[in-house]
Amino acid sequence: GLYVASDSRATINRFQQRYGSRVLTLTRNGEDIPRHVDSAEAIRIALVELMLLGRTHWLLGSVLSSFSEVASWYKRRAFSAIGTCRT
Repeated sequence: GLYVASDSRATINRFQQRYGSRVLTLTRNGEDIPRHVDSAEAIRIALVELMLLGRTHWLLGSVLSSFSEVASWYKRRAFSAIGTCRT
């Protein structure tokens, strides 16, 4: 399987189009979970996703994502970065 943690539905859709049923993502009763909401629930969801990412064999994250960086701390291993830094 391929676990995708993203607050972008478009990103999740791209992975699902490319990898099909191998893509796993966090849902609630089959529905998307809003990850961009600033609430206690959003923080709990983020923590669950960090824990799930910490259990993966390999972590691919965005260069510009602090979430990827924190997930790599939890994993105690560097993540493979995609994208470029803009100055």
